[in-house]
Amino acid sequence: SFAGSSTFGLDLAQSTRFPGDSDTTRLVEQLEDPEASTQQRVALLNSLLSLSTSAIGKKKQLTQILRICKQTIMEENTLSSTLMLLKKLFNTKDSDIVSEVLCSLISNMSSVLHSSLHEGSKLKAVMLLFKMICVTPALWPRFQPQSIFKMISSLIQYIGSVDINDMSISNLVAILAALDPRANWMRSWVHALSSRQIMRASLPSFACKAKNFICDRPEWGSSKYQSAFLHYSPKELLILMHTNLCSVLFIWMKYDDLYAIFGNDEWTQILESVVSCEFDRNNKSSSNKTIAKLLYEVAYCRTPAEFLLSTSAVRILSKIRSVCGIRIIRIALTVSPPSDLSVPLICAEICGHISNHSRAKRYEALLCLCLLVSRIGWANVGSYIHCDFIEYNGDEEINRVVREIRAMRKIYLNESLADYLKCESACNFAIPSHFLEVTSADQKLVVSKIMDLCMREDDADESLVSTAHLRLSAQVVALIWQPRTGVDLLKCFDCSLLLQDVINKSYESGDSSALVMLRVFTLNLDVAVELRSQAKMLRRLFQALSTSNVSDVGQN
Repeated sequence: SFAGSSTFGLDLAQSTRFPGDSDTTRLVEQLEDPEASTQQRVALLNSLLSLSTSAIGKKKQLTQILRICKQTIMEENTLSSTLMLLKKLFNTKDSDIVSEVLCSLISNMSSVLHSSLHEGSKLKAVMLLFKMICVTPALWPRFQPQSIFKMISSLIQYIGSVDINDMSISNLVAILAALDPRANWMRSWVHALSSRQIMRASLPSFACKAKNFICDRPEWGSSKYQSAFLHYSPKELLILMHTNLCSVLFIWMKYDDLYAIFGNDEWTQILESVVSCEFDRNNKSSSNKTIAKLLYEVAYCRTPAEFLLSTSAVRILSKIRSVCGIRIIRIALTVSPPSDLSVPLICAEICGHISNHSRAKRYEALLCLCLLVSRIGWANVGSYIHCDFIEYNGDEEINRVVREIRAMRKIYLNESLADYLKCESACNFAIPSHFLEVTSADQKLVVSKIMDLCMREDDADESLVSTAHLRLSAQVVALIWQPRTGVDLLKCFDCSLLLQDVINKSYESGDSSALVMLRVFTLNLDVAVELRSQAKMLRRLFQALSTSNVSDVGQN
């Protein structure tokens, strides 16, 4: 594609008609002649284009060429040749030339869009600018900081000066929205920390206009928006603008430094406007799928996740009737714990979806409940959740989540540690943090459950170290490995019996998976020091680890 090619589709291997600086100087002087006719200017520009990039890219002549382009880009007959010349200059490896060309085009864009040029000609100029800004971030690693600063500042300041409520060809933001509704160009421009630091100083004006457009979005049929372009109706253009500006704001939201552009109250206002508009049941547009994906992406980031789990945000998300609302909350819970005040609201949302006939809503609600319990424990959730709703059905994925939730509830009720340890999702140290932080009052219970499982060798379904359930020993290892509680648990009972049984069973069965799990002991220095007091057991442990089959370890 044009934007994906470093040469912008130009054939730079073309022959040179006028070699040397003297030809470039002569052509530039003739182009600056005010008495030159339009036909002569076209011929001179074509002659200038036939020169090599190195010939026309000299810094001493760049200022003159860009001054000429400022005039020729305003004429219908010379616009195409001017754009081709700017493309060719932009393709140089000199960062100063590239930045000067881009900044020159940006500075001329307002005059071009407000001129009497044909709509198609204006679009050509914007297309060139759009493709330049798509490629520019890939060139920054080899550019000087001052060149990057100049390009970013020029573009953001110009966009901030545009009247985004003007639905005509003179609105650059509207054209960019039509070309790139998801604002992928902005995603690449804010990716690097250095570029965000530069952009941050120039954003307030554009950010304020974008927020006001989202929050004060007019009705589709407003008479104010009867002017459109490129055969777009005002309604279609407003949808594109809204999607594009939402994308821009949510892209900023992912980064802490750009998130700080607005306060939480302003982000709440933006979220409420987006939800009320895009997720309205009467909204027939397809842009809500794009907005939903953006919110999923944002929810995976720490600071936005904390915001999305606040009471005000949860109330807004609860207005979404589709599965998107509960899914956003579920994703945010994977990143951040909820605030105490938002827990009842989240639980109410979960209860509303668990009893829903929709399989997707029920599944998301159960996943959300599972994460919530893992985050804060059943003690803080149980009073808001009706256990009768947490029931099995014919769906295996749902049943798996239900089993895990019920097992965590039984742990809270001091009924069965073994039930939780048998959960499939608990096979790779996935014990909830509230359970890992075992209090002194619960240590005896945990130890008794562990030792009880260790001694049930006759019961293949219950034995912790039986061949069929050998992987369950990983959960015990995970408990002991925890930094703050591991050593305390280790002191409560003699782990020699447990470790010896696990090692012996591994050798007898030829299954080295448990030995891989025992490596966790070596990751906690405090636990290793405690084990060193039992020198014999420590030697036994490391002997087992060192003699285990390496290939088996890699597979398990």
